[in-house]
Amino acid sequence: MQARRSLHVPQLANSHFSTAGIAWEMLKSAASLRKNGGAVDLIDLSDVRHMRPYGVAIVAAMAELSNLRGNPVTYLEPRDGQIRDHLTRLGLPAIVGQHDRTSVAPRPTNLPIRIEKTRSDSTGSEVVEMLVRELGYDLVGGLESDIAANIDEIVLNTHTHADSEVGCVIVGQAFPQNSVLEVAILDLGITIPTHLGRVLPGLPDDATAIEKAIEDGITGTKDRNRFGEPNSGAGLNNLAEHLAARGGEMAILSGSGIVWMDPLGKWGRDVLYGPRFEGTLVNIVFSTQPGSTGVGPATLADL
Repeated sequence: MQARRSLHVPQLANSHFSTAGIAWEMLKSAASLRKNGGAVDLIDLSDVRHMRPYGVAIVAAMAELSNLRGNPVTYLEPRDGQIRDHLTRLGLPAIVGQHDRTSVAPRPTNLPIRIEKTRSDSTGSEVVEMLVRELGYDLVGGLESDIAANIDEIVLNTHTHADSEVGCVIVGQAFPQNSVLEVAILDLGITIPTHLGRVLPGLPDDATAIEKAIEDGITGTKDRNRFGEPNSGAGLNNLAEHLAARGGEMAILSGSGIVWMDPLGKWGRDVLYGPRFEGTLVNIVFSTQPGSTGVGPATLADL
């Protein structure tokens, strides 16, 4: 009898990805499942008290991968009522085959889960709209269109570079009490190190490949992308520069490498030991109050 393939998300799914206080066990579990084919039989969120967007994105992607392979998923929802309703507003129960509670409608602070199979170019403008509406984010001198374009380029990368079976998974949450908006963009594709290695062979490790991908003008796509457009390789670099200037944060997980920028603009790196994460997760944190990006249980009212 085949062992049950389960993704258990611990209570510490609230850990702060962008400052390396990561929910390691969840990431390792997802990486192991990807290595062994990706399908999952059980998603256990019963212990969860809070989930950051990157955790929601991983769960949604693994559930969607199982859906595509015709593998039914048993979903154990959170025992905590607040987080259960929050995940319903984000649309997670529908993805894992559960019926939404029709009385639990999305809030303006939610950017519900979307799984894009094809290019849409709408994510950036929606994120910018939330920044202004929920945080009063100051966007002057063309920043509105610049930020939207940079985010859309990151999403576009999943369609042109990654060959992701699930497409692109996007989810976000504003925390007005903390003056923070967090957005996760995830694919289950070939990883940044694999893609970039085609034009920059011999990079010593996955974290180095991610660091190279953040540099201005560095891309693994020669000439034009699959849409016939020139690939700038500037989206991650431009967005990182903006976030560094405004006390925001960015973190990228791909393969076995994790690279992050903290609210002071300092960069760090780490390794996901064990199976590589076959995909790429970009976590973006906008802030209107530098140094205030930690999100804890006290902000559950924002969810």
